[in-house]
Amino acid sequence: MTDPYGAIRNGHGPGVRKVSLPLGTVVIRAERVNGRTLECRYVKIKMEGPTGLRWMLYARWWWERNRGPVPRGQLVLHLDGDTMNDAPENLALGTPGDKAVLPHIRDEAWARAQYDRASQASQEVTRFRGKLHRLDFVHPTYWYPALDEVGVVFNIPFRRRKPLLEAFGIDTREYPPNGAARAILAKLDPNVTRPVRGRDLKSGILSTYIRYDPELEAGSHGTLEAWEEARIRTLRGTPVWELALRAAKTDLRKR
Repeated sequence: MTDPYGAIRNGHGPGVRKVSLPLGTVVIRAERVNGRTLECRYVKIKMEGPTGLRWMLYARWWWERNRGPVPRGQLVLHLDGDTMNDAPENLALGTPGDKAVLPHIRDEAWARAQYDRASQASQEVTRFRGKLHRLDFVHPTYWYPALDEVGVVFNIPFRRRKPLLEAFGIDTREYPPNGAARAILAKLDPNVTRPVRGRDLKSGILSTYIRYDPELEAGSHGTLEAWEEARIRTLRGTPVWELALRAAKTDLRKR
């Protein structure tokens, strides 16, 4: 198909773009931009000098010849998004910000999808950073599940003690309204998770426990030592481990 601007496909023979073609030659290049292949026209404006300065985007070249210089910091934009549509009515000056906004104006459904995807990614990053922060910082008033038998505290904070017990399969039907659940706690099996306050993790026997996040697969000090890894290995695949993973994935606001 003949190009309406007389452009030829780039690369017709080795080195033709750099040496052989005369001034004013228009070529079509294919470029990768944000994972997409875009075609656009370039016109040759110099025969010598750096290779990158011998060619100019056809749209900019036409604008400077017919409407004046392009101000610093601005671009010649294709209003319909088609970089091969160099018709004068499809060209306009704008900033790089305008170039980013135009696709959202042209396609509202695509813009909404992009917004939703960015919002979801932002939420995931925020949650991940929150988990990393909670791995380094123990909230003194929150409750943490401890396994006394193996000396491990799961780094899964709960705002209240009752949801922690329920998350690990403990019957709370007799849990008193005032929260004083000593009777329930006294009946807990040593192999079952015991709720402990965050402020107690830095003192007494609890200070020797491994604090581990099963979802991030990391301890509070980063890499686990061999003896610590051995303890965690005994828990992987057990019912309490599966319950811990499920609790870790629950939104903190629901704990």
